[in-house]
Amino acid sequence: MKKKIRAAVVGVGYLGKFHAEKYAAMDTVELVGVVDIHQARADEIASHVGAKAFYDYRDLFGLVDAVSIAVPTPLHFEIGKVFLEQGVDVLMEKPITVTTEEADILIDIADKKGLILQVGHLERFNPAIRAVKALVNHPVFIESCRMSLYKERGTDVSVVLDLMIHDIDIISHFVHSGIKYCHAMGASVVSDTVDIANAHIEFDNGTVAKVTASRIANKNERKIRMKYNPKSVSRMTRILFPIVVTIIAGLVAPASIALVGFLMFGNLIRECGVLRSLSDTAQKDMVNLITLLLGITIAASMKAELFVSLDTMKIMALGLLAFVFDTIAGASFAKFMNLFLKEKVNPMVGAAGISAFPMSSRVIQKLGLEADPQNHLLMHAVGANVSGQIASVIAGGVIIGLMSGLM
Repeated sequence: MKKKIRAAVVGVGYLGKFHAEKYAAMDTVELVGVVDIHQARADEIASHVGAKAFYDYRDLFGLVDAVSIAVPTPLHFEIGKVFLEQGVDVLMEKPITVTTEEADILIDIADKKGLILQVGHLERFNPAIRAVKALVNHPVFIESCRMSLYKERGTDVSVVLDLMIHDIDIISHFVHSGIKYCHAMGASVVSDTVDIANAHIEFDNGTVAKVTASRIANKNERKIRMKYNPKSVSRMTRILFPIVVTIIAGLVAPASIALVGFLMFGNLIRECGVLRSLSDTAQKDMVNLITLLLGITIAASMKAELFVSLDTMKIMALGLLAFVFDTIAGASFAKFMNLFLKEKVNPMVGAAGISAFPMSSRVIQKLGLEADPQNHLLMHAVGANVSGQIASVIAGGVIIGLMSGLM
C-alpha cells in the first residue's frame, strides 16, 4: 500500500481554509494539522477538517512531508525558507515572495535539495483557459482587465502581486517568450500600496499585452448574474392576484384603495380573458385620452404666479432628492442582503424599485448588458419596479391615514 503524504497548512485564513479542506478530502494525504497564530481560528479549522491544531509552524518539523503556506505575503520567504531547509516540499500561495531576490533564494534551495516548490497560480488550470490553450498558437495581442471590489485582505502587497499576477501568469503561459519591454504605472488610492495598475508588455516574439488590474472597482457587482427560471402562472392566480392585493390594501391603508383599486382593476380586466375589447381600450386609447385630459386640466388651472414660486421649487427639489435616495437605498439594501444570501442579488435591481419611473427596469437591463453581454436582468428589475409601485401607493395611503388622524 502506498504511503500517504503527511501534509499540513500554515495559515488558515480565507485561503488556507480551502487548502485544509482539500487535503482532508484526499485519500492519498494525511492532514497532520493546521497552524495559525490565532489560536481560536486554528482550533476552529482543525475541528472542521478533523486535524490537530498548532500555533507555531516550528512544531511541524519532522512531522510532515509537505506544507501549504497561506500566510500574509511578507512572511512567505521566512517560513518557506525554513521548511525547504528542513527538506519539506512547499506549496506557496501566490505571490511566491515580495521580491524576486527572495524568490530566487527559495528556488535555489529547492533545486539543490531536489524538493518541490509550487506556487498557487491556479488560473492556468481553469477549464476555460485549458480549452483555449489548445486553440491559440501564436497570439499577437492580448488584453486583460481584472477588477475587484476593495477587500482589506491582500492589501499587504500591491494590486500587481494581488490580482494582476494571475493574468501575467496566464499570458506567459500562452506566449512562451521572454519580455523585451515593459512599461507600467499605478496609483495608491485607499491602501499604502498600489491599488490600480496598468502595464504594457512587449515580448521577444512580437506579442503585445495590455494588462489592467484594480481592487477598488465596483464593476464586478454589475456582473452578478441572477438565475431566472421562467414558470407558467395559472390563469386563476393571475385573476386572484389583483383581487387579493386590493383587499389587503383596503385593510392596511383604506385611503389608497381608489388608486390601488384602479391599478388592480386594469390587471383584472386584462387577465380575465372575457373583456378583451375593454382591456385593449384601457391599455391604449383610454390611457392616452386620460393623460391628455389631465394635462389640459392641470395646465388650464395653473397660474404662473402660483406655480413659479419658492414653494414649488422646494417641492421639486424634495422630489429629486427622494428619487436620488430611493435609488441609493434600493442598491444599498441589495448589497446588505448579499451579506447573507448564498445566491447574490445584483445591486442594480434594487435601484429599479423607484416607483415613479417604470422605465428604470429597462435602464437596469441596459447597464447590466454593458457590464456583461450575457447578463439579462429585465425580469428581475421589472419585478422590483412593480413591487415598488404597489408598495408606494399603499405607503402613501398609510401616511394620508396617519396625517388625517393628527389633523
